[in-house]
Amino acid sequence: MNNIKSNSVLIKGMNPLSGTVSAQGSKNATLPILSALPLLPEVELYNVPDLSDIHEMLSILKHLGATYTFDNGHLSMNLENLQNNDVSFEFTSKMRASSLFMGPLLSRFGKSTVGMPGGCVIGSRPLDIHLLGFEHLGATVDNNNGIITSALKDGKGLEGEFTLSFPSVGATQNLISASVFSPSTVTLHNVAIEPEVLEMVNFLNKAGADITLKDHNTLVIKGVPKLNKVTHSIQPDRIEVFTLLVAGIVSKGSVTVVNCEPEHLSSPLQALVQMGAKIELGDGSITASYVGKLEGIKVQTGVYPSFPTDCQQQISVAMLHAETPSVLIEKVFNSRFRHLDELQKMGAKIKIENNVAVIEHSDLSFATLDSFDLRGAASMILAGLSSTGITKVSSLHYLYRGYEGFVEKLNHLGADISYV
Repeated sequence: MNNIKSNSVLIKGMNPLSGTVSAQGSKNATLPILSALPLLPEVELYNVPDLSDIHEMLSILKHLGATYTFDNGHLSMNLENLQNNDVSFEFTSKMRASSLFMGPLLSRFGKSTVGMPGGCVIGSRPLDIHLLGFEHLGATVDNNNGIITSALKDGKGLEGEFTLSFPSVGATQNLISASVFSPSTVTLHNVAIEPEVLEMVNFLNKAGADITLKDHNTLVIKGVPKLNKVTHSIQPDRIEVFTLLVAGIVSKGSVTVVNCEPEHLSSPLQALVQMGAKIELGDGSITASYVGKLEGIKVQTGVYPSFPTDCQQQISVAMLHAETPSVLIEKVFNSRFRHLDELQKMGAKIKIENNVAVIEHSDLSFATLDSFDLRGAASMILAGLSSTGITKVSSLHYLYRGYEGFVEKLNHLGADISYV
C-alpha cells in the first residue's frame, strides 16, 4: 500500500482549504465486485483504490487460488484455477465485506464455508437476511460456532422469489452473486439500490449475467451457465467526495472535487445547501464553498437515496459550526455516535439520547483524539482542520481502510497536517 505513513497525525487548524482534487475509486463499489470475482475466469479492473480493505480482499482471493497483479489502480486477475478453500476467521475477522464471498462461492462450487465477519464497530450488522435468503431460495445453511456453511440442495442452483425484510446492501449483493448461475430465475424484492449495488449489477451483466432492475427495487436474475472475462473501471467514491467537500466548508474555504458523479450525492449536497454552503455542480465536478454563517438543520440517515449513514459523521462536524442547533438522527446503525464523545474533548456541545444527537454551535479547541471507525477517523481530522491549536488524531489504521492519500489531498488544498 502507498498511503500508510503513520498511525497518528498532527493537524494545525484554521487554514482555509482551497483548490481542486480528484476523487478516488469507490471502496464500497470495489469490495463487492472483488467478492464476486470467483464467478469469472479473468478480470481487468481500473480505478481500484489502494486501501487496506482492498488488500484484505485480495489476500482472500489469493488464498482461494487467484493470481493477480495490482499497481497504480489497475488490477489484473486470473481465477480459472480457483479452489473452494474455507475462508476462515484469519481473514474474516478483519473486515465486514468478507461475508460477501458466501454467495459467489456457493454459486460457483455449490458450497461455501466462511467465518463470521469483523470490521468497524458501528453497530449491529447481522447476516440474518443473507442466510434467510439463501435458505428460502433453496440452499441449506449451518452456523457452527461462527463458521457459516451454505450448500446447494442436490447441487441445484437457487431459484424462486425472496423479499428482503430490510433493503440491506450486503444481503442484496450476496443474493445476487448466489443467483447468477440459477437453473431458472431468482426474483429479489425490496433490494438495496445504492449506486454501488447497481454498479455490481452492471459489472456482472458486462461479464454475461442477465440481471434486470424492475419497479425501482426488484431484481430479476435469469440464470446463465457461465460468465466471461470483463474489463471494468470502478466508479468514483461518493463518500470520499463528500468528506473532502465538508473539509472545504468547515475550514471556511472552497474545495472542488473532479472525476466524481454529483447525482450520487443528491441528498448530502442538499443538506449542505440547506446549511448555507454554496454548492456548484459541473460536468463530473462539485465545488463546495463557505460563503457565510451556517444554519442548523435536521438530518436523518436512511437507505439510498436518503442521507447515507457513511456521511453522518462528517456532517456532524459541519453542524458544530452552525449558528443554530442541529438534530442528527441515525437510523441505520445503532452505535455510530462514538466519534461525538471524542469531539466533546474539543469543546463540542452535543447532547445524545439513543440514536438522536442535538448539536449546538461550538468553538473547537485542540485535543488528542482516538479513532474508533473509518468515517469517525475522517470526521476527527475535519474537526482538527476547524479548531484552534494543534490536534492529534490517532488509530488511523481505520482511515486507511477507506481513504487513499487523504492527508496528502488535504495538504494539497492548504491544510497543515503532519504524520507522527
